[in-house]
Amino acid sequence: MINPAIKTNPFDDLKSAVLPELQQVDQLILSAAQSYTSLIPHITEYLVSAGGKRIRPMLTLACSKMFAIDDNSHIKLATAIEYIHTATLLHDDVIDESLLRRGKKTANHVWGNKASILVGDFLLSQSFKLMVSADNMEALSMLSSTAASITESEIWQLELIKKADLSEDEYIRLITGKTALLFAAACAVGAILTDRSKQEIDNLYNFGLNLGICFQIVDDILDYTAATSTFGKIQGNDIREGKVTLPFILAYKSARPDQKNYLEGLLFNPEADLSNLMLLLKQTDAVNKSHKTAYHYAEKALDYLEKLDSNTYSAILKEVIQFLPERIH
Repeated sequence: MINPAIKTNPFDDLKSAVLPELQQVDQLILSAAQSYTSLIPHITEYLVSAGGKRIRPMLTLACSKMFAIDDNSHIKLATAIEYIHTATLLHDDVIDESLLRRGKKTANHVWGNKASILVGDFLLSQSFKLMVSADNMEALSMLSSTAASITESEIWQLELIKKADLSEDEYIRLITGKTALLFAAACAVGAILTDRSKQEIDNLYNFGLNLGICFQIVDDILDYTAATSTFGKIQGNDIREGKVTLPFILAYKSARPDQKNYLEGLLFNPEADLSNLMLLLKQTDAVNKSHKTAYHYAEKALDYLEKLDSNTYSAILKEVIQFLPERIH
């Protein structure tokens, strides 16, 4: 059962537990991005210095060490996973015309859209070279399928922009494709690389899948509730970009007709005044309901994790999933 009493940040413990390997990943991120054209390493170094948490590669490293991996294939795949994630961010920022990420100017804002798209393509191609070099067909199959699903979900999101009546099921399907599948694969390859049983691979995959869904729900709640100075993001940015996330869905579902009109207006007017939005979210209990949904997926993730043998790394991952919904407070 989820223990909300955990207040310290276990992501710091996770980083400490895999730090030597994570440093190798950071080195490989930079070395695999070297090129005769200076733009690729410059943009890659810029992104690395932006202070991303490296959650996905840390999950791969931790899940590999759960089963005492004895080669460096997890370093290559952790780097490949971070490249997939980074390429997605580069492309997303172009699509969303974003100016800031983690409180820092986006690459497209600094170097332009063309450079961001092409460097994103380069990193994605490098990720596949790293997957092949890890010499594990099952891991390659899972990660290549995941990369395709992420792109498919990004395209689907374009069709869902400003869809005020988006259903909860559609939302979960969308964030599963955009976010959770990469979390799932990041965890599962740790078991795949160490030749674990299908059941162990499935348990880690489903742990990561539910962790990823919870992670995205929490992130979407924070878009409405977090201070810009704390999280380096502009409050209400999703709704300004016409993105319908769980707090909006639940507020719209419970809103009166006049309130529905107000919410629809926000989606179609990025300059709209959001001052009444938080009041409406409170009246419809949308944030609390979203929080309960995040806890639901955290509980599911924990259930899968507890089916695996307990050790130092599984204990840290258990604290991570218990802490994650508490980021909102």
